[in-house]
Amino acid sequence: MAFVQAKTAEPAGAAPTVAATFDSNVVATNLIVVAFSFDTTAGSVATVADSLLNPYTIIQFAHDLANDEELQMHYAKNITGGACTVTISFTPDANFRRLIIAEYNGVTANPLDQSNKTSGGTTASGVDGTQSAAIIPTVNGTRVVAALNIAQATGPTITAGTDYTERAENPVNGGEVQVEDLTQAVAASITGKWTLSSGGDNYNAIVASFFQTTTVVTVPADNPPIGIAGRGAGW
Repeated sequence: MAFVQAKTAEPAGAAPTVAATFDSNVVATNLIVVAFSFDTTAGSVATVADSLLNPYTIIQFAHDLANDEELQMHYAKNITGGACTVTISFTPDANFRRLIIAEYNGVTANPLDQSNKTSGGTTASGVDGTQSAAIIPTVNGTRVVAALNIAQATGPTITAGTDYTERAENPVNGGEVQVEDLTQAVAASITGKWTLSSGGDNYNAIVASFFQTTTVVTVPADNPPIGIAGRGAGW
């Protein structure tokens, strides 16, 4: 499972939707992971859809009661390929809407393994000081994707945790959302983790593991590979 591309959106003000469009066409059979946060003061309910009519399944939602802030993570598997805009709709209108969408390839037909969340935790500064609740993937070699949401308008600088790679962040519009991932070679307890420039803020976090496919390419001895070119960043 390799990261392909990501896109963010963070429009200001209350509105019924927030949407983001991938810069490149998504590829059929790939996976889309969606993480978004919004203000729940008005009791807004969110739904996820895209322009290719891919169905989305919620992974987890985490709710910070102190700040009326909610973080959700969804995914669409075995997607239809093409130009793709992902839209989150809110009833009623929601404020502080922040959205990250990410495409991955190399996933199994039923990719979701484990997931967990932290709702309304308190951030801590320092290396890996802020973490999600833990998961234990069921097999070796899963891709672990984690999302963090900090509600405060003047929140800290976020850096991906040890061994994680940040894929996207939208640190504006009254809060922050960040998505990171890694491949875990050997299944064991793991959290999403982040290094923050300061602590003491409330946060939501979600972590999930996904099954990756393994492809073996046989190259004739008299025809060694010169290089590999592909779409997106692989592992």
